[in-house]
Amino acid sequence: MVFKEAERRTCDRFVIPGATVTYKKDTLFRNPDYSYYEYPVYNISKGGINFFCDNSLIHGVSLILKLTIPDEEEIIIRGKVAWITMNMGESWKYQVGVQFEPYGEKRGQNSHDILEKINLWEGKYRESGE
Repeated sequence: MVFKEAERRTCDRFVIPGATVTYKKDTLFRNPDYSYYEYPVYNISKGGINFFCDNSLIHGVSLILKLTIPDEEEIIIRGKVAWITMNMGESWKYQVGVQFEPYGEKRGQNSHDILEKINLWEGKYRESGE
């Protein structure tokens, strides 16, 4: 008998054509600049983002992501690297999954305004089939 691994995601993923992300590590002592390159977003959900990049990130590292969507105001969102895998034979070396920090009013959490934007994008891009 074959068992499938249970899907842990509770949020539906969707694709936003032309979406890119830059990131920087969220550190206490110094705040480095965002990555030089804009990396393509594979998909996004309320709970996280999946993107391609050329840098090997460490599981669990905290990131500040700058998400750019065509014809939209960019957003800054916090998260942690949930997984990273080699992207063999593709133009980008790695595929990275980042789980967003919770939404709320506490320090280190993402604002509810960001959640509202992601909800709007989800409705727009899931309905349009883009």
